[in-house]
Amino acid sequence: MNGDGTTDVAIANRDSDDVSIFTNDGAGQRTLAFRLPVGDGPIDLTLIDLDLDGDLDLVTANENSPSLTVLLQG
Repeated sequence: MNGDGTTDVAIANRDSDDVSIFTNDGAGQRTLAFRLPVGDGPIDLTLIDLDLDGDLDLVTANENSPSLTVLLQG
């Protein structure tokens, strides 16, 4: 997610309507880097390069509203 070549983790938080991003320090330790607000009740997420710029973008499916949230990276 931060482009440093290590595996980071994104978690959808349904109760707080956000996504937590944990970055990897390269030694296997993950630290909460930031939280991103998304739609009402995110229940699933995916990373995909929607705008074809080479960076992964984050998309959430929101349970409590008929919507997706798209967060473009870059």
